[in-house]
Amino acid sequence: MHEQGLIKEIMDKVLREADKHKTKKIVKVKVKLGQLSHFTPQSFKEHFYYAAQGTPAQEVGLEISSFPAVARCIRCHKQFKLDTAVSFCPFCQSIDFTIISGKDVFVESIELK
Repeated sequence: MHEQGLIKEIMDKVLREADKHKTKKIVKVKVKLGQLSHFTPQSFKEHFYYAAQGTPAQEVGLEISSFPAVARCIRCHKQFKLDTAVSFCPFCQSIDFTIISGKDVFVESIELK
């Protein structure tokens, strides 16, 4: 359910941008997926194209890139890239950390015609 809500937010943003510029054609949308966003590029595409049916975005070129998750250690306060296979601070081996990025999905750019 979380994925559908997120796709709806992104689609609404894309369609608002097209409406704002009074265009009927959306050429390309660039999206960035956080490593911990619960989307693979393929699943994002499937959800996006399903939501885009019957809209000016239905034939859009979708460019997807990803970015790593970053955490901050509560004990030593250092930041590190979070590897999903290893869940501890590589500096002090603490398991107490806060994820500071990598859960997000955002639109990087929208190309209109």
